[in-house]
Amino acid sequence: MTAGRFKSRSFRRVKKRTPSGKVKVVYTRRKPKKARCAICGKELHGVPRELPAELRKYAKTEKRPERPYGGYICASCLRKLMKEKARTKEIKV
Repeated sequence: MTAGRFKSRSFRRVKKRTPSGKVKVVYTRRKPKKARCAICGKELHGVPRELPAELRKYAKTEKRPERPYGGYICASCLRKLMKEKARTKEIKV
């Protein structure tokens, strides 16, 4: 009989073979969705798809890319943003 907490679909059912050769159902938490860009909605590269408890174990540099707005907007949107900022920048004389 399964425990009540495992009856919800927030847990995945994974069949694992034990050393004795029996197949056992193991319940694991589902991974969160992939991180997306705040502007265009594309998937962000370099951002791990882990549970918060697992993500806590990572170093800060492993959680997101080392660039401005890293882990928030994608590289192509950042490129557009930087070009726009450079073009609208006022020159002080």
